[in-house]
Amino acid sequence: MNILIYIPELNQAFGGIRQYAVTLIKMLQEIKGNQYFIYHDINDKEILQAISGRQNFTLVTTSDLVIQEVAYKKVPIHRFNGIPILGKLKFKRKFIVTVDLETYCKRNNIQIIHCPFQYIPGINGIKLITTLHDVQ
Repeated sequence: MNILIYIPELNQAFGGIRQYAVTLIKMLQEIKGNQYFIYHDINDKEILQAISGRQNFTLVTTSDLVIQEVAYKKVPIHRFNGIPILGKLKFKRKFIVTVDLETYCKRNNIQIIHCPFQYIPGINGIKLITTLHDVQ
């Protein structure tokens, strides 16, 4: 399975949640057969060390998600200077496509998003796991 661990802004200020996430990543190292995508922007030394050199772990940052791609698409022309055109005249037109978390997940066939704190990213068609801490 392809699993995204959603911890983009997780740092020491999160306290026990950060420790939980680091431990989770270390435990996932023992599970073979899955591909893990760790969405993390803070460059936490312990998190980076936990995924470093692991073939089935990929670091994902916001710069990987919020990019603009240029795409060319053939567009049919029905009128030229107000005059109707007969037949199928097409030309290539340039479009800017923005890649976001949902697009990234679809492109990488992410099947589960695990967020180790109380937040659920709204991605259609992908199973979500969240952890509720300190529920009394």
